[in-house]
Amino acid sequence: MLQKKIVRVTCLMIAITSLTLAGGISAQESDTTAKAKRRGPLPSYFGKIGVDDDQRKKLYSVQESYQERLAALRKEMKGLLAQRDTEMEALLTPGQKLRLQELKADAVKKAKKGFKPAKATVKKTEN
Repeated sequence: MLQKKIVRVTCLMIAITSLTLAGGISAQESDTTAKAKRRGPLPSYFGKIGVDDDQRKKLYSVQESYQERLAALRKEMKGLLAQRDTEMEALLTPGQKLRLQELKADAVKKAKKGFKPAKATVKKTEN
């Protein structure tokens, strides 16, 4: 039970890190020269539904109008998660804290190696 929670928290941390990195990349491209050269992708599937140039410009405008607010929310979420994790870890015994650190380190190693989940095994039932 505890291990499942730890795995969920680790996955959540990885997802948040990805969102944070994506937000950082978008913020770096805010330079007007970078915008002129490459505006970034449209949301999933918008590029595949045949939007015209006028629609594309408007879609990019909407994306840009939310960029600053989304970046602020990502930052706030990161802070809240750190605060939550600190409070949760304060409830653990020293042994549990050590094991948690080991599990987090293993998750980072697996992520760097391109973690592949174990294949599910199907048990055959006799009729």
